[in-house]
Amino acid sequence: MDKNTPEHITQYRYQSWQIEMLIAGGILYGLFTSDKILQDFFVDNYAITDLTTIKIILLFGSFTITKILLIGFAANLFLRAVWLGYLGISFWFPDDINYNRLIGTKNYKETLKTKPTASERLLLLEKWCNLSFSFAVLLGFLSISLFITISSIIWVLGLFSDDYSIIDSPLFIYILAFVLILIQIGVLDTILLRKKNDKYPFIAKFKSVIIRFFSIITLSYFIQREFLVLRTNTNKWLLSSFIVAYLFIAIVAAASSIGSFYNSNAAFSFSLFDDREMYNAVGAPETTYNNYVSNLSKGSKVFKGAIQSEIITDDYLQLFIVSWSDFDYYLKDRYAHYDVKQKYPLLPTRKAIDSFELVNAVNWQKSINDLFKVKIDTVTISNIEWARYRHPKTNEDGYITYIDISKLANKKHYLELILHQKFKNNSERDWQWFDLSFWKQ
Repeated sequence: MDKNTPEHITQYRYQSWQIEMLIAGGILYGLFTSDKILQDFFVDNYAITDLTTIKIILLFGSFTITKILLIGFAANLFLRAVWLGYLGISFWFPDDINYNRLIGTKNYKETLKTKPTASERLLLLEKWCNLSFSFAVLLGFLSISLFITISSIIWVLGLFSDDYSIIDSPLFIYILAFVLILIQIGVLDTILLRKKNDKYPFIAKFKSVIIRFFSIITLSYFIQREFLVLRTNTNKWLLSSFIVAYLFIAIVAAASSIGSFYNSNAAFSFSLFDDREMYNAVGAPETTYNNYVSNLSKGSKVFKGAIQSEIITDDYLQLFIVSWSDFDYYLKDRYAHYDVKQKYPLLPTRKAIDSFELVNAVNWQKSINDLFKVKIDTVTISNIEWARYRHPKTNEDGYITYIDISKLANKKHYLELILHQKFKNNSERDWQWFDLSFWKQ
C-alpha cells in the first residue's frame, strides 16, 4: 500500500471483514427465521401452559428483542457492504480526487476540497458500522430488562389486587413500557438533575436515591454508563427520540408477528400486499379449518376441539377436546367433590384394585361431564362417555367421545361445547368454548 494510505485502512486490509460479514449474515438469517421458532414454541405450549399476563409479556418481549437485533444487524450488514465498496476505492486510489484531471471551475474544485475525502468518509462509515452493532446490542439488553421489569411489576400488582381488568389491559402495559423506557434512557435523570445545585442538600440526596432506585428496579444500571457516553457526546433529545422511534418500530413489528397466529388485543396482523377491502364483514359466517381432523396436516394443532370432518357419513360423531390448563381449577373442585383419586391407594388384593378402578372411573366420568356440556342443534347430549386421548396427528392430549348421530337428518347441524370454568378468585361461569357446523350425509 502507499505510505499515504490511512493507518485504519492498512489495518483493515489484514482483518477478517469477510468473516465479520459472514457471521452478521448468519445471525441476520437466524433472527429472520426466529419468528417461526418462537411461534412453534408458543403453539406447542399454548394449551398446556397457564397463560398469565406475565408469560404473554415475556413472549412479546422475545419477539421484540429479535426485531431490535434484526433491525440493528440488517443496518450493520448494509453499512458494512457499503463500507466494503468504499474501501476498494480508497485502496486503489489512496490520493483521493485527482484535481489536475477534474473538469470544472476553480470555485467548484475549492468547494470539493472542503468536503471530507474518500478516506474520511470511509472512516465515518466505519464508525456508523460499529455504532449500529453496539446500538442494537444495547437496545436488546434494554428490552430484556424492560420486559423483566414489566413482568415483575405486574406480578407484584397481582399480589395486592384481585381485579385484573387494569393490569391485564394492553393500554396499561403499553403506558408502563413507555414510562420505563423513558426512565431507562435517562429522561428521568435529566428532569430530576436539571438544577445542578439544589438549595437544600437533602433534596439532592433524595433525587439521587430516586434515580438509584429506578436504575436498580429497571436493571438499567447495567447499561447506564454506555448510554451516558452516548448522551454526553450527542444531542440527548435527538438520541432519546431515536431510541423511542427504534423501539416503537420493533414493538409494532413484534405485535404484527404475534397477531399472525395469536388473537390478542395487544397484537394485530396486516399485510402490505393485501388490498382487499370487502373481505371482512361483521356477522359473516366463518369456518375454522382445524375444527375438522380431515383438514389437519403435519404441524397443525386442534387447539380447542375437532370432529372427524365437515361432511359425516358415519353413525357416530367423533369429538376430540384438547386438555387446557384452564380446566384445572374446576377439575380440582370436581375431583374433590366426587373423591376422584389421581394415584393408586395401597390396596391388599387385585379384586380391591379392580373395584377401586371401576368406582374411580365412574367418578371421573362425572367430573368430565360437569366440565363439558355438548349441544347439537340446541339439544344437550346426556350420558356422554369420555376417555383420555392423545391425538395421533397433532400429538395433543385431551378427551375423546363418540356421539350417536344415526337418527340425525341428512342436513346441516350445529355443535356447541359449553365449558364450566372456575377462576383463581373462585368465581365460576359457563361459556361457549367452541362451536362448529357439520353436514350429515
